[in-house]
Amino acid sequence: AENATRNVGVNNDHAGYSGSGFAQGFWNTGDYVTFNVNVASAGNKNVTLRYANGNGSDRTLSVYVNGTRIRQTILPSLGGWGTWSNKTETLSLNAG
Repeated sequence: AENATRNVGVNNDHAGYSGSGFAQGFWNTGDYVTFNVNVASAGNKNVTLRYANGNGSDRTLSVYVNGTRIRQTILPSLGGWGTWSNKTETLSLNAG
């Protein structure tokens, strides 16, 4: 997510992340990270987000595909910011 289009910051102050850092700062309504993907054929595809949630309670994010809100996804609390998990959603994607 640190290389995606986003309006939140990038940080590296929690152990266990991959890449050069992680997107951080989803505090305001409208904060976002946008990923562009290229798929060979249209259809249902599994899309996985790696996340940390040390808030002590579940958090939610809206999932959009091609500008349309598809669903609200839940990111369960993981008990600490150095613990990471994966959240997979099956999304209907267009080819290209």
